[in-house]
Amino acid sequence: MKLEVVVMMDPPHEQAKRPVSAALAGPYGHPFHPILVTVPIGAWVGSLVFGIASHLVRDPDFLVRGARWLIAWVITALGGFYMLGTWLSRGGAKAGHSRLPVPVLFGHFALAAVGLVVWIGYVLTEKAALAWTAFGLLVPVALLGFTMLARWLPVHRARTAAATAASAGQQPEPAERHFPVPVVAGHGLFAVVTVVLVLLTALKIGGS
Repeated sequence: MKLEVVVMMDPPHEQAKRPVSAALAGPYGHPFHPILVTVPIGAWVGSLVFGIASHLVRDPDFLVRGARWLIAWVITALGGFYMLGTWLSRGGAKAGHSRLPVPVLFGHFALAAVGLVVWIGYVLTEKAALAWTAFGLLVPVALLGFTMLARWLPVHRARTAAATAASAGQQPEPAERHFPVPVVAGHGLFAVVTVVLVLLTALKIGGS
């Protein structure tokens, strides 16, 4: 009697979708490279737009300053995107016991995104009203951010106990427990820098 062993293997196109390692998978389970490709593309397009706009405004130095503040804003946004992606990939509010209220989290994200669009409009038009509008949007963004930070700190401090309870099946672990501390600190630092720079620009302080 002949015994045949059949080994089931995934098709090649299914194997190609899998990352080389879990560390490279990213918060969404996809490789980081396709996500990060958009960053240099955006930088190139932005440099072209700023270069053309520098010939259309009265004060080219203003455009340089506005673009510099925009860089700080974009870096802050990238940190926020990463934490939002981590929170969603870990189940978000559905994971249970999350201390981050959904309206606060998405309100923070939405207002920051609108403020970034307004600031880009200010960089391109040099209208003071847009600078003050951007700063006005940043005030509730900062308040919501401090609210989430205050609710995240106890989760971070109790991460060891939470991990033990989750492994024992007592309760699900909060999704925000997976936020890397350097990302949280960097996001907060650049957020403060962005708010201060936007305010100084609106007040026309620090111009060259």
